[in-house]
Amino acid sequence: MSVVVPLLNRPMGNALPRQMTDPIIAWAMVKEDIEELWIVGSDRDYHSMEDIPLGLVVLLSGWDSNDERGRDRVAQRWVEVAVRWRRQVAALTEFPIGLRTIFPGDYQGLADVRQSGRRLFLAI
Repeated sequence: MSVVVPLLNRPMGNALPRQMTDPIIAWAMVKEDIEELWIVGSDRDYHSMEDIPLGLVVLLSGWDSNDERGRDRVAQRWVEVAVRWRRQVAALTEFPIGLRTIFPGDYQGLADVRQSGRRLFLAI
């Protein structure tokens, strides 16, 4: 089961439109390997949806595994699904969306995303 975390307005910016985020959340909630999904955009005000630079950051289940085999397994899983998921996400909206992962053990990458992004959902 996944919980949708509501989008919050950032200081100095607007919340992203639901017509953009709802399809992405629905897509991600059926992907059982996703542990967290973050959206990274710009802090500026949006005058039109075409202005929004948007990227998704995916944490795959097991990304913080302590054993090397677990981390390798997660990294290999990402390689297997990345191309397919990029194609699926691109089909969800008419706007360009980047897709990246936080690789196993990349705690600095996660800290950067937590500082500049919004978590769309957390699988529990």
